[in-house]
Amino acid sequence: MKEMHDRAPALDVAYRELLVAMQHARSLYEVADVVVRHARRVLEADGASVTDVRDDVYVYRAVAGSPVPVIGDPHPLAGSFTGEAVAAGEPRLFRLAEADGGSYARALADGIKSGLVAPIIVGGKVIGTVGATSGEEDAFDASDLRILSGFAAFLAIGLGLIEKARAAAPKPEAAVAPPRDQGAPLSLGMARMSLDTIEGAALALAGSELDPHQHSLAELLLRTTLVLRTMLGVDPN
Repeated sequence: MKEMHDRAPALDVAYRELLVAMQHARSLYEVADVVVRHARRVLEADGASVTDVRDDVYVYRAVAGSPVPVIGDPHPLAGSFTGEAVAAGEPRLFRLAEADGGSYARALADGIKSGLVAPIIVGGKVIGTVGATSGEEDAFDASDLRILSGFAAFLAIGLGLIEKARAAAPKPEAAVAPPRDQGAPLSLGMARMSLDTIEGAALALAGSELDPHQHSLAELLLRTTLVLRTMLGVDPN
């Protein structure tokens, strides 16, 4: 795995593209496509994915790399590693050697030996996940999980922006309302938590003694949180 300071330039590009996508997207999955592409690149994963969660199933909505799940096909949460992360409401590291039941069988069939799953939480509810996989054992660690959780936080914020734009858009009479993304609108409390998480990481980087790339990334993240707070109308604590 690469050191954090080596990833800073790639994260810089990822967050810039995400900001642009979030301002212009009409669907959460337009943002999701950007997330999977950059998550795979930054984490040097074989594959990356975004799902949405519906009751007792999850559905793939964006994928990059391999294996390539079928977009739109439902999969039961029960007996899956994704289901474990959803039930816990927390990011999880997957290791094939520690898996059991259906998650072991499916990972083995897909050639997955390690992975990551981070829940996308909106309004206190897990409405989807971001995942990354590798055909190598122990390909990821806690720092990778923090990066993936950052992408999940961006998706949660992106959904809030999309919902806010839809609410503000004029709705002609007799027009058929477009389908809404799964999940409740982003509450101010959840928006503040997501932004505080990103801002905290930026402040930690800014206070470090590592190379200039990290300080450049920290400055970008701090500017990003200011922009997002303004767009969402969320004041800092």
